[in-house]
Amino acid sequence: MEEKYWQEVPEAQYPVLRGQQKCDVAIVGGGLVGVTLAWMLTRQGVHTALVEAKTLGCGAASGCTGKVTAQLEETYERVMRAQGHEAAQLLCEMQRDAVKGVVALAKGTGTPMGLASQTVYVSALAPDQVPAVESLLRLEQSIGLPVAWETDHGDCPVPSYAAIRLERQALLEPLAYLHALAAQASEGGCAIFTNSPVTSLEPQLVLTRSGSLRAQIIVLCTGTPIHMKQLPLLAMLEQRTAMLAILEGTPTFTGSYLENRSEGVTLRPIPGGALVVGDLGITGSKCLRTQADAFTKAWRQFFPDARLTGSWVRQDVYSRDGMPLVGPLEKRDSHLLVATGLSGWGLTGSYLAARLLCRNILGRSQPEAFFPASPQLCQEICRDAPGCPAGSGRHGRHGLSPGHAQVHAHGLPPALFPSGAALGMPLPRLGLLHSGRGVRRARRRGRVHQPPAAAPALMRLDGPKPREGSCLCCVPGHKTALPVSRFVDIACCIHSS
Repeated sequence: MEEKYWQEVPEAQYPVLRGQQKCDVAIVGGGLVGVTLAWMLTRQGVHTALVEAKTLGCGAASGCTGKVTAQLEETYERVMRAQGHEAAQLLCEMQRDAVKGVVALAKGTGTPMGLASQTVYVSALAPDQVPAVESLLRLEQSIGLPVAWETDHGDCPVPSYAAIRLERQALLEPLAYLHALAAQASEGGCAIFTNSPVTSLEPQLVLTRSGSLRAQIIVLCTGTPIHMKQLPLLAMLEQRTAMLAILEGTPTFTGSYLENRSEGVTLRPIPGGALVVGDLGITGSKCLRTQADAFTKAWRQFFPDARLTGSWVRQDVYSRDGMPLVGPLEKRDSHLLVATGLSGWGLTGSYLAARLLCRNILGRSQPEAFFPASPQLCQEICRDAPGCPAGSGRHGRHGLSPGHAQVHAHGLPPALFPSGAALGMPLPRLGLLHSGRGVRRARRRGRVHQPPAAAPALMRLDGPKPREGSCLCCVPGHKTALPVSRFVDIACCIHSS
């Protein structure tokens, strides 16, 4: 059943990009980040244009739950492990500011969007989850999140043993919020083009099927990165699938409840029922069906008398270390910026990302903790890989996950990866960036060939088989099976030849 809860929001009619247009900043992607950034830049007097492939908010925003909260639960734990206490504290501070910012923007539009204040709980739904919730409480208190321990947390509709309480958070209707911001940005002079898919990017030029947009700065706000060959950036991302269900006839409750585990269930109230969310795992993995069945079983156990009136799945792009990747793709080059890896926190994450991008575009400083990976970081990426000629060193933000076997990508056509790049990639998952024409062209050239019919989803590279756990980034060539998936799952090192 595919019936998204926020679908019936009227949208203004925006034109298709035709002919040659010019602006100061071109934003690719009409989701929450892109529209919020367009609103902010327009308010600063920047000549801005936004290009969307379909309609505004048709992607992750249409599947957003509408929670406006700084309670990121396990995201703070990932940031703490990867970047330390200072980075987690910075993320917490900016998320708290984002809650206030989103609420202020929602009130300022003057458009009804179901804005309401609420309390958010992170619950232990089983006795063995209580220690983990206590540990999360201590971490969040240490980074400045005003949370409290709660054993009697109000009107929770499911049995709970303990919880973390965070007050003064909010709920709103995300598509109504997005379209209200877009309308104000358009009235302020921002040119918005819909149904204009981007076919390619050139330096300071965005090309679509029917037109082009020349800009001093291009910002990619597409969630899933498009037209990117910066593999260190892709190495930091993974795409996960979540399932959402609209239930009627549930007990009445007012707070939002998050289960304290990555594959746990999230509840938020809607009129007459509840919106329930469950994480299904990495997009394309074999366990998605099993996880979907487990999610359905969980909400039926919580609400045996509830009636399912709609359900859908969404894909979110996660940063491996928890920090959103926001800013220029190259530290010395501010002409191409990106915002991705919001890890499912679309409303507050979009405000945070738009605020950072706006500061960068206006020439103000930006915390480097949010900078995307760049080829200049290759020495930090692979120093801890066993046998890597780069030697030993600290395990940087874009570090290599231990226990992976890597493969060398020499011989891959330029259509797939940057020319002259040597890649180390984990087995068994590698999604080729453009697995259509580029792969077919490579097959004709004899560089990539299909394996036997028993494994139709695999592609092979010529060369010796890599040894498990070894870093082969500088070995001339290898042979290994590479699953072709929709998205990239790379934890790798890069050397520029």
